[in-house]
Amino acid sequence: MDVIPNYIERVRERVKAAELQNVQVVKRDAIDTGLEAESIDTVLLFSVVPSPTLPLEQFLREMHRVLKPTGTLAVTTFPWVHRSIPRSGLFAYVSKRNGVNNYKRCGSSE
Repeated sequence: MDVIPNYIERVRERVKAAELQNVQVVKRDAIDTGLEAESIDTVLLFSVVPSPTLPLEQFLREMHRVLKPTGTLAVTTFPWVHRSIPRSGLFAYVSKRNGVNNYKRCGSSE
């Protein structure tokens, strides 16, 4: 998911060029993805900036909903966003690796 549609196509091309068989690139709404609950292993958030059209609380709830119970939220973005993620109660900080902060999914989204 990206606000710049061309980036989605670039990712699709890179996945194809790398012959990755376990990656599917889809275009969805970040607040209401329509993806099956607990169906995603990893959510990658790179430079995500919450805004009025992407409220962080709703966005995190949806990412929590689609992640498998053992899923990982991998994030690289602004420090204030990182502070907000564990405060949501939906994710707990695990580690930082290669500049990417990793969070585990906590409990139920209900």
